Amino acid sequence: MNVCLTLPSRTAVRSATFFGEEIAAVDGLNARIFLFDSCGTCIESVNSLRCYALLRYDPVSNGFVARCDTCGNRVFYLNCFFAEVGTASLGSLAYEGPLYDVTMYDSRLYATFEDRVIAYARDGSPLCTVVRPRAGVATRNYIRNGDESLTHIVRDGQQYIVHSSEGCGSGLVIPRGLTLRNFTLRDGDIYGAFTSGYLYTYLVPLVVNGEFPASDLSMCSIIDDIAGNCCN
Repeated sequence: MNVCLTLPSRTAVRSATFFGEEIAAVDGLNARIFLFDSCGTCIESVNSLRCYALLRYDPVSNGFVARCDTCGNRVFYLNCFFAEVGTASLGSLAYEGPLYDVTMYDSRLYATFEDRVIAYARDGSPLCTVVRPRAGVATRNYIRNGDESLTHIVRDGQQYIVHSSEGCGSGLVIPRGLTLRNFTLRDGDIYGAFTSGYLYTYLVPLVVNGEFPASDLSMCSIIDDIAGNCCN
């Protein structure tokens, strides 16, 4: 089921994550976290310590990992009430470059930089390089779920999603006009948060019960699914 999000602040979603039966989103401009029900209706907004541009749910700790644009490669751990309870620095701007994305799985952080994805312990200690594409390919987002992973890459201006499972890989072209903001997990399935234009963000299933791709990424298909959703 596709879900459409629109922030009451009329700003663009920078990051969205499922947690339980709700969705949390941030815009990177306001020190607020916007909460939605599973159908995309905004039900609440809460104050946050910083203007977070990235927010990911961690089911192991029942908390979140977040970062803001003004704090370099430093990430912050939030509890289930969105209060900061810890921090870690992932890599260095001089060597790895700017941090594009962070996801969590099995108590590890997966940090996406310009040309690699690196796994870190919660204290920021590097563990291993997970993805290192060939020259000319940029990495933007990554998520792991069991033996499966998705990597968002850009080559010659075109966006792709690469699916890997048990040593086998396949790819999906992201249609022009759509921008992938991040990946997020929902009940074991992997969704992508896509934007088209400025105000609207679409949460679209990409891996469902091991099937990839689970959705048609054409705008007509995305909107038709939302229009047919009984929640909307």
